[in-house]
Amino acid sequence: MQKRSDMDTQTEGIYSDRIDPNSSVSLSKQLEMIFRSFIKDGIWLPDQLIPSEMELCKMFLVGRGSVRTAMKKLEDHKLVYRVRGRGTAVIPKQLDSTIPFTGVQEAIWKKSKENHEELKVLFQEERSVDGHAAENLRLSLGDKILYVERCTVTEKMEQLRSFQYIYIPYMFYKRIDRTKIGVCTFHELFSQAGIFETDREEWLSVSSVTKKESEKFGIEEGAPVFILEVLRYDQEDRPFYYMKIVRLGESLKVHFSTR
Repeated sequence: MQKRSDMDTQTEGIYSDRIDPNSSVSLSKQLEMIFRSFIKDGIWLPDQLIPSEMELCKMFLVGRGSVRTAMKKLEDHKLVYRVRGRGTAVIPKQLDSTIPFTGVQEAIWKKSKENHEELKVLFQEERSVDGHAAENLRLSLGDKILYVERCTVTEKMEQLRSFQYIYIPYMFYKRIDRTKIGVCTFHELFSQAGIFETDREEWLSVSSVTKKESEKFGIEEGAPVFILEVLRYDQEDRPFYYMKIVRLGESLKVHFSTR
């Protein structure tokens, strides 16, 4: 997370001329539109702390209630997010409204690259499968799987952008070189083992972060996220890879399939 914007937060009334107290438009709405322009014009940058409510009050010579109402509107429209104990920051660009045929995951990877995010493997272990993953992978409860957790972080600020859970059935992960996880992509590892994706399904839905995830993201519990689930099938129509991605997101749900 970067320091606060280089915008001068010390000069009292520096932006007071942008407010029209005689306008029929409320002060909070005027502030909201100004804040939106700061984001659009790059004055407030993604993952950068913006001035605090008190600083904004001084800069615009307005009451804290008007600033708070304007900031709440930006939060509701997924333009900013709270960082526990630090302040408020701008949310990076999200998915484009047009999703390519290659799938939602490809759109996310493309946006991650634009945001200069780095993929990191947190840990991996053999464990017994349960719940939703077992159903998707056509496994029985208790069957052995390889479980991997990884995340993407912004290169400079080390700010967590997504958290990922990966499940691979034993009959497939025993064929890949686990020592290269984190060095090679899973696509490369599977290809080297003669396992090729011929079909996939994707589901995108909106939810809110759990307590565990809020601690990892450093944001308030209940903040909006989208959940992307990816299920890949091999050349014999067997599901061999199930991934769940948790990421700050938009309000939509998509089911993508090549089947």
